[in-house]
Amino acid sequence: MAKYSKIDQFMGLLNNANRPGSMKKPNIFLVFGDDPFIRTQIVSAIKSHFKSSGFTEFLYYNGDNFSWDDLENNLVSFGLFANQRFISIDVTEKVPKELTANIKTVCSSADDDLIVLIYGKHLTGTQEKLKWFSELFANPKTEYLSYYPPKTNELPRWYYEQALKLKISLDPKAQYYLAANFEGNLAAGFQVLYNLKLQGIQGNVSVEQLEKQVIAENHFNSDELFSALAEKNSAKALRIIRTMHDEHVDLKKILYSVHQVLCLILEFKLSNSANFDAVFEKYYGKLKLFDLKRNITAMAANIPQYQLKHLENLISLFTRIDKSVINENFGWELLETFVVGFNNPAFLDKFEPYE
Repeated sequence: MAKYSKIDQFMGLLNNANRPGSMKKPNIFLVFGDDPFIRTQIVSAIKSHFKSSGFTEFLYYNGDNFSWDDLENNLVSFGLFANQRFISIDVTEKVPKELTANIKTVCSSADDDLIVLIYGKHLTGTQEKLKWFSELFANPKTEYLSYYPPKTNELPRWYYEQALKLKISLDPKAQYYLAANFEGNLAAGFQVLYNLKLQGIQGNVSVEQLEKQVIAENHFNSDELFSALAEKNSAKALRIIRTMHDEHVDLKKILYSVHQVLCLILEFKLSNSANFDAVFEKYYGKLKLFDLKRNITAMAANIPQYQLKHLENLISLFTRIDKSVINENFGWELLETFVVGFNNPAFLDKFEPYE
């Protein structure tokens, strides 16, 4: 089995492998990555592919409704009226022990008339070495996609390509606007584009049109969070965090954005340099993130040199938040602590870094 990290290569393999006359036809597909929107896109594309190939029975299992007896029955029995069957197993929240204990049965049952798709969050190197996954990995009928969300400098292009699928063309400023505002929530950024399509808007879309759409939908994002902090408006920042939580924004990406901004500000302050652009380019490359640059400049101005220890405490707080991601509700609470403490040095005077 091959391990793929690029989505287009993986989907290309899927299309080529199932053409008439192809010698290699994988029957088990593994899709693991942290961004739920991208994961859903890939899973939907795989299902659509097999639906168009004649598969008519689609069965779904996850960690909550999992029953090995039911799954085993569907694996070893013939499909209704001998139809081709597609079984998907979502292990995003939980990998059922009954599944891992019976992986050999899953491997032996999959064939050209029975496709198995298993998907979930990104696996660590240690998790990939577990017995159940190693058995899947070693199976010649298996293909594995382990993807990462697009990096900050890749986001403008990613949104441009998503827009093209909707017959929308984004000018560069519009691409950068989506990249800056929806880095932690790709689903919300795509929804903005999709809602434009529903309104019959196609062709060239400007940044002004996007801004109006975002305001109309009342989506919050990391850039608006930094804008509230730049305004010293902690109450507004807290409301944004709670809304992002309710919209299921990717917590890890928000934490990454916060950490990057804090490190940038600290480096700029410690350098005693007037060349803010050079420091900004070190962290964000040549992306023209005008709003983000403006907000960070204002945030940096709010922290005088004698309070740099406070800034270091905030960066330590990020480390504490990052280690709590396993329990996301706790992570969101600590993110709120960061918001309250950003413009209030006394709030973190007694802060002890998490170990």
